[in-house]
Amino acid sequence: MALLWTFRSYVDGGGTDLIWDWFEHATKQARGKFRSKLRILGQLGRDEWRRPLFDTLGDDCTGLWEIRFSANNVPWRPLGFFQGDAVFTLVICATKDGDRWIPGNTCHLGLRRKAEILQNPMRAHGLPIPLQ
Repeated sequence: MALLWTFRSYVDGGGTDLIWDWFEHATKQARGKFRSKLRILGQLGRDEWRRPLFDTLGDDCTGLWEIRFSANNVPWRPLGFFQGDAVFTLVICATKDGDRWIPGNTCHLGLRRKAEILQNPMRAHGLPIPLQ
């Protein structure tokens, strides 16, 4: 089935795709579950993006959303934002310990990266993870 969504990822000032870098260093289980969640979300209409796969964030993270999955007993939360009607741009892959983000500045970093991308679209590109 064709994907309805395009996934993009944050590229830092040195040209490193930080989502791809996380993916390359993640466990096999985390890579598989992340790819699976992207495939599923990619085939759903925006109104179907909800728990348990996806959630809206508030408080310090307002303006970001999280993809939700667990791998190797770790609750992973790749964060991103919507651009247009069918683009979701990932800015950071974080985890949680209860209500505490790891890294602790996840929301600040994610929002800063979002602002960088909105100011300079070259700070994001197509996510290089094959989903088909």
